[in-house]
Amino acid sequence: MAAVPGDKLDPAVEGAYMKVVRWHVPTAAASERVERFAFYARTEKAFAIVMTSETRQYGNILPKRGIPLSL
Repeated sequence: MAAVPGDKLDPAVEGAYMKVVRWHVPTAAASERVERFAFYARTEKAFAIVMTSETRQYGNILPKRGIPLSL
């Protein structure tokens, strides 16, 4: 999710997620920041919700389902 006016993003949060993604799928597309309410709209169409213990601000991600993995 993109930061709302007045907030700052911590690049370490996105970097940590992308490190794991790239470990499994080195050719994965770059992450995309989505405006807050557009993010909420996308979550309404989510296939599944996974609740984690992530507490860092803007630690929300929406992986896309159906992306082929080249293992």
